[in-house]
Amino acid sequence: MAQELKTPYISLADAEIRNAGDVIWDAASDGEKNDALAVGRYYLDSRYYVGVPFDEDDAPIAVQNANADLGKDYLNDPDTFIAPDSSGNLKSERSKADTVEYEVENFSPASSDPYPMISMMVDPYLIYQGANGAPHFVDR
Repeated sequence: MAQELKTPYISLADAEIRNAGDVIWDAASDGEKNDALAVGRYYLDSRYYVGVPFDEDDAPIAVQNANADLGKDYLNDPDTFIAPDSSGNLKSERSKADTVEYEVENFSPASSDPYPMISMMVDPYLIYQGANGAPHFVDR
């Protein structure tokens, strides 16, 4: 069963205004932009805990802007867009099958923040989740 696609925290119309002038964003189809915004929402939802509940209809402007920025980043370079894994660690796995050997590394931003500007934008509204997925409270 396919996972239901979440609605981004920002509308496509508002994301168009936020990301206007970005060549790759401007050239993308509406479907590609909506998919990228959904990836941005998944990033936010998997990395942060919502301290005061809100949804896509009433998300704070800073959270909407962060969603738009992450969507733009994903469109600009989906191969290097960093999405959190559940472990919170850099993992390396080496496998060998017969004569073929390969190594895979998975980086989790839980150990290092790949988007510090996004974190600063959403800090008043969202609480960073630690590597184990539990809220990690910080003094404000």
